[in-house]
Amino acid sequence: MTASSCPLASRGISGGTPSFCNTRLQKRGVSVKCAVHPAARTDAASAICGMPILNADHAKQVFVIKRGEGEGYAGIVNELFYADNCNMVYGDARAVLIKMGEAVRGLGLPAVA
Repeated sequence: MTASSCPLASRGISGGTPSFCNTRLQKRGVSVKCAVHPAARTDAASAICGMPILNADHAKQVFVIKRGEGEGYAGIVNELFYADNCNMVYGDARAVLIKMGEAVRGLGLPAVA
């Protein structure tokens, strides 16, 4: 599945998302991948080359929720975070997602199946 055909996706937290969370998300049609780091696909010299990723850099819009500005577990700067289609949101993921959901619901748009 590509990012352009997936309306919602989740990238696991550092250390991985617990398998029960992956199962629950997948049952709801949410794609769960290991990383969103384009270098895994584009940089043959990268330590993460070949790692399975969600091609988030191909999406129309990406929101990355992080606790802070620190580097990920690979210690490699993620070029996705600086892309024009990416917005960084800093904070607790659960709290941020609740606020984002409330904001979207507040728009009064019809639900999409």
